[in-house]
Amino acid sequence: MINRPKTDIDIMAKMISKHIKTKEPIIIYNMTVYHDYRLTGYVIGNEDRYKEFGYAVFTIGKDYKYKLVDVIEPDKTTIITSDIVVYEFSKIEFGDYADKKLAIMNNSPNLSKVEVILENGETKIKEVNSTPSVIVFEDIDVNLELEYYLYGKNGDVIE
Repeated sequence: MINRPKTDIDIMAKMISKHIKTKEPIIIYNMTVYHDYRLTGYVIGNEDRYKEFGYAVFTIGKDYKYKLVDVIEPDKTTIITSDIVVYEFSKIEFGDYADKKLAIMNNSPNLSKVEVILENGETKIKEVNSTPSVIVFEDIDVNLELEYYLYGKNGDVIE
């Protein structure tokens, strides 16, 4: 039997899984590189259905191995429907990095678009092209309030 070397993504997923004490699969969704830090978005679930979303912060040691610094839970979770959950992260901080993030975990084939309106009037829109999916809004000033609207395929707001 040949053992395949583990990728960085596999190693990160295993560290997150151990930290949050889950046997469910962890899928690394995205990664932001900031100096020696790696901010990693992850979902708990499988390719057919996502169950939860979170962030983990890693650093790379002098031995070039990843070290888990923190797992960040959302500040607010809103269940819109049984298939759509919104996760609000009001302030993700590490080093001199600070950001607000909004993540929508979608298992609904009806969700087609998400709109975010910041209190400064800026509007951000993302189309939804697959199910399941995670729609992430990043680089939001931590001092700004926001509103979000979810739209179905017929153009109606999903509440």
